[in-house]
Amino acid sequence: MAMMILALKRAARPVLPALPAARRPWELALKRIQTLETERLRLIPLESGDSDLLFPIMSDPQVIAHWDCESLDAPELVADMVDGQVLEMACGRGFFWSVRDRDGRFLGVCELAELDRTARTGEIGFIFAPEAWHGDQALEALEVVIRCAGGLGLRRTNGRTCLGDRRAEALLQRLGFRQAGLERGPLIDDQRRDRRRFILSL
Repeated sequence: MAMMILALKRAARPVLPALPAARRPWELALKRIQTLETERLRLIPLESGDSDLLFPIMSDPQVIAHWDCESLDAPELVADMVDGQVLEMACGRGFFWSVRDRDGRFLGVCELAELDRTARTGEIGFIFAPEAWHGDQALEALEVVIRCAGGLGLRRTNGRTCLGDRRAEALLQRLGFRQAGLERGPLIDDQRRDRRRFILSL
């Protein structure tokens, strides 16, 4: 149920150099990241305080069963990693959102990151609470992220899942992604977490 969130796995850094200036649609967009909305959901730019809401999801056995990094078993670890996402967003390295329903209930996080201005590519990632998979809320959230990617002029978005995460794989396929091979993953609790790669042309 959890797809890799690359920035979440990197500890917060004191300084991240800004990417070289370029005349791309996302250059200005990154400076004023906006809330994305659907009929039922609001995707709000991530804030440091969202780590308090994310920690219970990251502690859920159903979620971490398909996670390919060490267990985040302390609130301060999640807080440090979310701070890293916020910092990357401020430095123009990606878009990061908390996902909430219209009642304000926190459902998870998603991102459009690993932006390559030359190749015009990016990578989506997401972590949703189990209940967000019911009623296609996860699908709805990622549909608007993909529309955002297209609006920024990206040619392709990539995605990765851990092998065995059938629900995440099925979600990407419903969004139009196609499988693009396997890659070696890390050893977690003496089990290798290999990954399946996906590509979506925009």
